[in-house]
Amino acid sequence: MRAAVNAPAWDIDPGYLDADELIREEQRTRDLLARIDCINDTAEAAVQRWHGRGHALAQRLRILTSEAVLRGWAHGPVAAAPRAPLAWPEQWLESPAVQFARLPDGGRVARPRGPQMLWRQHKYSVLAREPAMYKAIGRRVAVPPVDQAVLAGELTAVLRVAPATGGMRNALQHMWGYVAHVEPPEPATLAGWSLWQLLLGVRDRAMRADCAYLLDSTALGELGAWLPGEA
Repeated sequence: MRAAVNAPAWDIDPGYLDADELIREEQRTRDLLARIDCINDTAEAAVQRWHGRGHALAQRLRILTSEAVLRGWAHGPVAAAPRAPLAWPEQWLESPAVQFARLPDGGRVARPRGPQMLWRQHKYSVLAREPAMYKAIGRRVAVPPVDQAVLAGELTAVLRVAPATGGMRNALQHMWGYVAHVEPPEPATLAGWSLWQLLLGVRDRAMRADCAYLLDSTALGELGAWLPGEA
């Protein structure tokens, strides 16, 4: 089922959306958040699924905004990210596999062409949250066949979990390894960086070095939505 005009149309990471669709999705999310208290049992399904889930919808807006910031279109979100568990919709708008299938080309993150590519794009987002899942999925994907539809659902769901501070630092340090050669700071300076400084350092160097491996990663965008306030 396709979403109503003024309801969010995607559950998958916004890094996959092209420029026009990312702008539209951010506006749809803002519109719905502005009228979240008016949602009732008679609303269309695409709207109704957010009933009573305003905090999760606000976090989805932060994730969209973080992607826009990465692309240079906006300033970072001002409000601190929530640390308590969020009540996300119990049902997908459509299954993540169907959403990936109907993606237009042109997103920052390429439309996945197989489970290995899908996993590579999400791996650091997963590492920031569930190291055990990171290892388990990595082993599973290494031995075909892999059900891409199941994997898409798992990965989209885990990105809704708030990562712990230590998990985010671990993932960002792994990502830093790909760009550490680009204007490396003094070791003592790097050791004292905050999570924001580390994320911005990775983002800046990934773009300057045109590091395709990181530019095709969901973590490069979405982790900014979970950090404690604006940089």
